Amino acid sequence: MASSSTPKVNYQKEVRFAVVMYGGVSLAIFINGVAQELLRLVRATAADGDGRALLSDEELSGSERVYRKLSYLLAEEPENDSPAKVDPPIPTRFVVDTITGASAGGINGIFLAKALVRGQKIDRLQELWVREGAIEKLLNDRMSKESPVGFDNPPPALLNAKRMYLELLKAFDEMDGVRPDTAKQEGDTKASNPLVDELDLFVTTTDLHGAVLPMRLTDEVVFERRHKNVFHFVFPRDNELEPDIDFLPDTNPFLAYAARCTSSFPFAFEPMVLTDIDAILDGYGRYANDSEARSGSVRWSRFFRDYEKASGLKPVPPQKRAFADGGDLDNKPFGYAIDTLARRHADYPITRKLLYVEPSPEHPENEPEKDQRPNFLENAIDALSTLPMYETIREDLQRVKLRNRLVVRINRVLENVDVDVEKAIQSDTDQGTQNVLMSIEINHEKLRDLTDDEWSKLYLDDMIKRKGRGYAAYHRLEIASVTDDLARIVTRGAGLNDDSDYFAVNRSLTRAWRGLRYSDYRDEPVTESGAPATKPRHPINQFLSSFNLAYPLRRISFIRNRIEFLHCLDQQKLQETYKWPAGFKVNGQAVHEFREELRRIYRELKKSENGLRKTERRLLSRPRPTDKPGDSRVKRHQAISELSETMIRKVPGGVRKDGTTRSQRIAELFPARNKTNDLRFA
Repeated sequence: MASSSTPKVNYQKEVRFAVVMYGGVSLAIFINGVAQELLRLVRATAADGDGRALLSDEELSGSERVYRKLSYLLAEEPENDSPAKVDPPIPTRFVVDTITGASAGGINGIFLAKALVRGQKIDRLQELWVREGAIEKLLNDRMSKESPVGFDNPPPALLNAKRMYLELLKAFDEMDGVRPDTAKQEGDTKASNPLVDELDLFVTTTDLHGAVLPMRLTDEVVFERRHKNVFHFVFPRDNELEPDIDFLPDTNPFLAYAARCTSSFPFAFEPMVLTDIDAILDGYGRYANDSEARSGSVRWSRFFRDYEKASGLKPVPPQKRAFADGGDLDNKPFGYAIDTLARRHADYPITRKLLYVEPSPEHPENEPEKDQRPNFLENAIDALSTLPMYETIREDLQRVKLRNRLVVRINRVLENVDVDVEKAIQSDTDQGTQNVLMSIEINHEKLRDLTDDEWSKLYLDDMIKRKGRGYAAYHRLEIASVTDDLARIVTRGAGLNDDSDYFAVNRSLTRAWRGLRYSDYRDEPVTESGAPATKPRHPINQFLSSFNLAYPLRRISFIRNRIEFLHCLDQQKLQETYKWPAGFKVNGQAVHEFREELRRIYRELKKSENGLRKTERRLLSRPRPTDKPGDSRVKRHQAISELSETMIRKVPGGVRKDGTTRSQRIAELFPARNKTNDLRFA
């Protein structure tokens, strides 16, 4: 609640953290302490939605006071927003937007993510580790029996996995303030008060038997068995009535299941199967009558998308698969955090940090290397156990370094490109030669003055005349990319996988349709594939203007990067780089107002970008069993199904003797046939 000591927020920048939490069973409490501090870091600078801080100065804990002080010290303009002012606005926001975890790190990561999305605390987890983490409490004997958890005789493992699941579920429910001993009622769930705008949580686990998944090659589809698995929780989840659906109380049974899967430490716990939760929920008051919480519910299908592609003889459904500790194969899950970086876009200029929590750091530099050849027994132990379990992070950190170098290189290009062009134009002018660059600039100005309708009427030769010969290669790449995107929308809209043969089929059909409807040049007699053009065709620019959703996103990204570049320059460098009006006096106040305007534009661009990305995700979403008849996704699926039916009926062998269609016939006509029988137009 805001009070006289609650400062306002006026964010100038964000410091965003992607957090990787390693496994470490014996150090779970230490990892929990790190998670607690990360939550306090975010809470110290979070806003309440009314332009003020979530916590007043009096409500801050000891470390939260330090984090708020750090917010001021990191401000871009300390002379304007300093702690010396009365009630100074908070200038820097701390955000955790990506969490990956394995084993004990996975459990702590789930609780931290839920707290960030729901605006909660995770004190209950600390109590869980202290009280229930004791070996005598979890030992799989009659003393660990607690309703509705029974006792298995003989015990399947050293520790009681069912009791662990029950305690995790209780902890999640207590975070939400719901009572486990009463039936679920309408409206008994408190609304979320998110501390973050977006968050991705990745929790690793190991599929012991492995899923047989297809992998497309150039002219064939091969299969491999994949044992690594990850549960991906998202906030906000698009196309859902509740964007925080992955962290709501109704999802607590699955959150506890994911926590049990990732922490199924060998020898201590038996592997986790989703059907194990049914017997526990039957005797658990809140979920006893909630059929949607059981293992067979479609509610959980969004967490098993990869298993929709599972092939082989009699593939086991996800709810019957046995999952073991995430640390068995992926104890240091950097890759998911690194891949997410490219998709992150903040409301303010940001500084990005990758934080990894290693509970037991190694120091190989302090260990002497052996100069003796291992004997046969040592060689066997190393090959079977030691070496496969040793997981390095060198390649992951190298990816981060390469990305950082690329960012630095791009910033240097942006910093110098305007100066280079100006000097080239001036050089032509001084030498009295034909000013080629000036002509290009004039052509660019003419292009910028065109309306969308005028631009869509231009052919490729018109564009090359205005932009030069280098544009032709860019144009071809752009056309191919948009064609692929359109084919992907059709494939996913039909409920198919975009790494199957059906995507290749749809891509070829989309390319043929594009050739019949659009042309690169005026009066071109044949299409790209050599077929005769039977009807007048539209300019190819109209294809781009109608279907190229990636272009406005790239333009927004370019402008945002430019704003970040200008925002970080000091006064002297800014005066040299930016074109100020003639006679304008550049001083501290002018720079401050300039940065304020940059931040305003930055936030407006974020709104436009969010809308475009939401549209993109909506178009790429697959139909779901829970979709209602009037939903646009259902209408799109029906339209694509009708189109597929029409195409199948037109190809030789597409119709059976009884008049029904053979949905796989189109794929059979293409060289890369899919060996699976479960993919079909429907």
